[in-house]
Amino acid sequence: MKYHVISRLLTSITSMFRTKIIPLLVICFCAFSSLKAQNGFKYKIINQYIRYFENREWSAWADSSSSLPEGAIVEIGTEKIVVSFTKGYKDFTITESKPPISNNSMYYSSYSCLDQNNKKCTIELTMKYNAGREITLLISYSSTFELRFSLKII
Repeated sequence: MKYHVISRLLTSITSMFRTKIIPLLVICFCAFSSLKAQNGFKYKIINQYIRYFENREWSAWADSSSSLPEGAIVEIGTEKIVVSFTKGYKDFTITESKPPISNNSMYYSSYSCLDQNNKKCTIELTMKYNAGREITLLISYSSTFELRFSLKII
């Protein structure tokens, strides 16, 4: 008698696991994978610099890190690049992605983008595999101004 009750209970649990739990786990895994691919990689902004194009030449880089809010991050996804600050964000839609260049000492990728005001810009990500693992993001508005961020992987 006890054997039949335990056997039925195990059969019921196995059936529930096969019909409800496994499909639920598969759905959750697919949703998480899709979300991770959409969100891409996150970096903390350590420093920021700006320079302007004036009188047919670029100015020197000016350190504007003192105006950098705490908790500023960059997220690079497959369709968007987002620079987030505590009181807002800059949203860049990737219109073209050039093939990355990689070797033993560095990684470089370049994107043509439209910012949230529909202005064209270029965004370049460079990682140097030196002792400090230097990561730089450059946002360039052709012949107007450029922003450069020093990043750290989160």
